[in-house]
Amino acid sequence: LARARIEPLAQELAPKTGWCMLFLAGLTIALRLALLPSHPVPIAQGADDFSYLLLGDTLAHLRLANPPHPLHRFFETTFVLQEPAYSSIYPPGPALALAAGQLLFHLPWAGVVLSVAAFCSLCYWMLRGWMPARWALFGVVLAGLRFAIGSYWINAYHGGFLPAIGGALVAGAFARLRKQASLPEGLIFGLGAAILAASRPVEGAFYCLPLVAMLAWELRRNLIPLLAAAVPLAICAVALGAYFSNITGS
Repeated sequence: LARARIEPLAQELAPKTGWCMLFLAGLTIALRLALLPSHPVPIAQGADDFSYLLLGDTLAHLRLANPPHPLHRFFETTFVLQEPAYSSIYPPGPALALAAGQLLFHLPWAGVVLSVAAFCSLCYWMLRGWMPARWALFGVVLAGLRFAIGSYWINAYHGGFLPAIGGALVAGAFARLRKQASLPEGLIFGLGAAILAASRPVEGAFYCLPLVAMLAWELRRNLIPLLAAAVPLAICAVALGAYFSNITGS
């Protein structure tokens, strides 16, 4: 009986990309918040969590790094640099979400919840480039059940939502560029690659390079989109350079 009621509604909603993305984002947030009585706001555990929270707090205070403590030799810990600056060892991308949650809601975990909402909605947009709408919706429901409830991605501070968002943007833009080259899709491709560079640079490079090679093979058709993709990457490179310079001086 439930299937007979839900399936027609899902089939009607699935082709409406914008509304479906909003629905999935809202549903994901509502589902996780509804579980707060039994699964409360997670407490940081392990060196990864504390390192990311340190970086998120640093960025929330509009700093790229902190000065070293005069007695830093007595405060050595894992995944944290003590000199020439006091900072996390990790790329700044994921910590930006924690900083946003701290600034907007005074709760870094709120940034994680917003990240899972963005991931689910953009995952649907990505899948729409590869498969029919109803299967894209079904795939995101599975992804949401897997990552938005019981995984460490949503119940910790070192999860993979931001690189997953970057990967979804790259894959979705690639699917559309293969069908029809366009400037907006090139910008989206570059934005996704920039997010990967700021969160998982090595894995992101291995992920993007084969796709860039395939687009470059048809250079005449994809020249404008590839040039557009270079713009977000160039901005990201400058921003990362400034970030690294503040931490290491190089």
